[in-house]
Amino acid sequence: PHRQKALCRPAGLVFRRAPGAYTIVIDAEIAVSAPYYYRFTVAGEVGHIVLHHALIDRITSTEDAIQLQSQPRYKALDRNARWFASAVLMPPDLLARDARDLYASLVQRHAFADPDMVKRRLVNALNRRYQVSPSAMRYRLLHWPLEVADALAQAFRERLPFLP
Repeated sequence: PHRQKALCRPAGLVFRRAPGAYTIVIDAEIAVSAPYYYRFTVAGEVGHIVLHHALIDRITSTEDAIQLQSQPRYKALDRNARWFASAVLMPPDLLARDARDLYASLVQRHAFADPDMVKRRLVNALNRRYQVSPSAMRYRLLHWPLEVADALAQAFRERLPFLP
């Protein structure tokens, strides 16, 4: 029972303490055991403050924040905050440059024999560099404005030593 309750807790939440002052609360277990998830969660909560400040200004306690998270409309708000976190932690221009550089060195070292291995190594190197989870990095590489995954597929198909 206790374990199930722990799984239902939000990873993070934010509320207004005073005008212009906010408190971000992150689950202690995440802070200790999952540093990449912790960073992403903090960035997402900052995203809520930046993107949804009019709503967050009305949230003045952890109870209010938990109540907000239980509302159906929260899913869209949270998705926007996660996109904000992705943009802050993995800026598209820098990430695209790093992906191009890493791809070139990986292809030079491993050629075109195993595209999946090159993709895995690229994702692993980038997730470590940007201190995000591999799943967050894979997702970021797939979606606008980057779409590096499409460029990888094209580069392997055409056996290019660079990402187009």
